[in-house]
Amino acid sequence: MYWPAYWHSAVALNLPRTLPSSAWTYYARGSKPQDDSAVTAGLGTQADQSAEALSTLLSLISPLSIENTRYDVARTSVEASFRKTRISPRARASRVLAWQALGQMQDLRPAQFEALDATKANAVESFANACTKVTPIISVSAIAREFT
Repeated sequence: MYWPAYWHSAVALNLPRTLPSSAWTYYARGSKPQDDSAVTAGLGTQADQSAEALSTLLSLISPLSIENTRYDVARTSVEASFRKTRISPRARASRVLAWQALGQMQDLRPAQFEALDATKANAVESFANACTKVTPIISVSAIAREFT
C-alpha cells in the first residue's frame, strides 16, 4: 500500500524536565514508490543539554517499540482524518494527476482506509525498525543570540 506524503507519529516523550522543550518525528515517502523515503526526527533543547537529548532521542527511535494503547489512539486519529478530509473542487485535477503518476486510475483513499483497518501495531513497528536500521544523518542548527 502506498501511503500519503507523510505520517506524523504519535510520539509522546517522557523525558526529564532538563531535556528537550520539544521533540517530533515523522515518516516522509518519496513522490513515487521507487523513490527513497525518510524517517525524520527533531528536538529543541538548550545547547548544554544537546548531547544528552540527542542520545535520548536516538535511543527512542531505534529500535522502536510501539505501545498498543498509543497505537490505537494514533490509528483512530488517522482514521478520523480519512473520514473528514475531502478533496476540494480546485484540488481534484492535481489529485487525479498524482494518482495517475502512481499508476492508479482511481481514488486511493478507500484502499488506504482498508489497509489502515487491517494494519496492526507490530507490523508498523517492524516497518519502522526496518526504516531506522541505517546510520542517522545528524544536523545541528542553532541560533546565536546575545542577551544583555
